[in-house]
Amino acid sequence: MATTITNQVAASALRGQNVVVSCNAADAAKIANLTVGQGCTISGNSGRVAETFFGGNTFLIAPLNQGARFDSISTPGQLASGEVITFS
Repeated sequence: MATTITNQVAASALRGQNVVVSCNAADAAKIANLTVGQGCTISGNSGRVAETFFGGNTFLIAPLNQGARFDSISTPGQLASGEVITFS
């Protein structure tokens, strides 16, 4: 079964750059189960876990290709609050 985490705070999501995902307390418990390099998708765009911060509520997602981006349709250049990240 796929794990999902919902982003809680809008974050800069420019082309080819890592994006910071912030989650609530319930989702923060799931961070301990993520591994660096684990695959994920955000709005149909593929990425991987780049870094996790145990004991916190944020982690980094890196795009799989240099030109990829994780910005939301409703908020160009930003990963919107409420976006769901699905991990494989």
